[in-house]
Amino acid sequence: MSGRLKSSLAMDAMRMALQNRRPVPGLICHSDRGIQYASGDYRRLLDAWTANASMSRKDDCLAFKLA
Repeated sequence: MSGRLKSSLAMDAMRMALQNRRPVPGLICHSDRGIQYASGDYRRLLDAWTANASMSRKDDCLAFKLA
């Protein structure tokens, strides 16, 4: 493990979850607004699995809005 948050750690975890669970298209992946979840590689991974990213607004961790 690393002491720093890296997009590769988030991607590895999401890739493992997607491969093990095989979700139906349209999965909503809700996260905070961390750079690891906003990275292009992470977003492309979600796109490849037809998953949608959802992020809370600043100071509103319970906000959930479908785009």
